[in-house]
Amino acid sequence: MKSDVREIQSISPQIKNPIVAGGDVIEEKRISLEWLVAEYKRLFDIDITYLIPDNCILLSRYRCVASGYRFYEPASIVGDSKFYEKLQQFKWYYMPDKWEFHEALQHIPASDVIKVLEIGSAKGDFMNMLRLHNPNASVTGLELNENAAQEAIGRGLDAIVMSSNIHMRKNMNSYDVVVSFQVLEHVPNPMDILNDAVNMLKVGGKLIVCVPDNSRHAHKSIFLGADLPINMPPHHQGLWDIPSLAYLSKILPLQLNSIIVEPAIYSHHSNSYRGLLKKDLLNRFGKYIGWIIYAIARPFYNHALNHLNIFLPAHSLLAVFIKNITSEDHSV
Repeated sequence: MKSDVREIQSISPQIKNPIVAGGDVIEEKRISLEWLVAEYKRLFDIDITYLIPDNCILLSRYRCVASGYRFYEPASIVGDSKFYEKLQQFKWYYMPDKWEFHEALQHIPASDVIKVLEIGSAKGDFMNMLRLHNPNASVTGLELNENAAQEAIGRGLDAIVMSSNIHMRKNMNSYDVVVSFQVLEHVPNPMDILNDAVNMLKVGGKLIVCVPDNSRHAHKSIFLGADLPINMPPHHQGLWDIPSLAYLSKILPLQLNSIIVEPAIYSHHSNSYRGLLKKDLLNRFGKYIGWIIYAIARPFYNHALNHLNIFLPAHSLLAVFIKNITSEDHSV
């Protein structure tokens, strides 16, 4: 089915802004839910009709004017355990060793006695990596998927089936580091988790979050493209980029330390970049001439990718924040 994604630009004051309470939002796109249902079925063999409210035929994407964060309405089209079980059948969906794990460890002491919390700890792969990185660290993981948490517990890890909000009530100002990988994009109200994380951090503690990169440079690279079904509900509820991550330091008692763009790895990402080249050539020159040019260019392109890949963006952004010493001007 042909994509039915229509661009618009209009102020929508009646829509709740999930980042800035009462802040202006602009409606950017309208997406046919009939098209979205067909695409999830075609690409992933997943029927998402049961997740869509009755009589709902359109999905709208909005942008927070202040932060640049983009989100979808209705906000109720959210993946459940059944949906994610289907996605996790694909090998590319869940990887136990991720770039962001290694990058996060660069910002966590290797020998200090510290308390670390992971929100959305899954099967405990990062927790396991962290206890090898720092044997003196006390590491706790929060996970809503009971099966995943049990697997982490079976590995000798301290995983708890609990929401961040419930855990926060007894752990205010308790942790030196709070981390969360690939979680914020899946929830319609990310500020709830971020507020909980900040409340659980000690003053001077670090918040480390990783999200898919929806910056402009990423849309010109390989993965995300805001108009791909995988980047829409019921999978992704919000689209983060560098400005929206940086904006968090304006509304939370946080100082931005750094934002790191994941670099491409030749062994993992070269196929995707070649696909981008082929698509561009076919669009520009047509099927036959495009294929001929691609066949000629491919060896040279491979050589360039093999040497320049570290300068190309891949999939994710990792942001490191420090909880401010004085936070009286902020509302958490």
